Amino acid sequence: MATTRAHADVLMILAAEQGFGLRVEQGRVLRGWAIAMQRHAADGVAKIHEGLETQHSVGPKSYTRYFPSLLMEACV
Repeated sequence: MATTRAHADVLMILAAEQGFGLRVEQGRVLRGWAIAMQRHAADGVAKIHEGLETQHSVGPKSYTRYFPSLLMEACV
């Protein structure tokens, strides 16, 4: 989980630098999942929700099944 969080952080930084808003939000979802799996469920779930909501307004509905499954896992 620490590796996922670190990679998500780098993804968000690089994507923001290049103007790839969708990728920033995908990184936010992955970061939220990693936070939730590190026993900070409420914070992680909030980050996942934020990423999913913004992702839907930014671009195509890619990963429409994968990211909600991360949200379900974080809620459990």
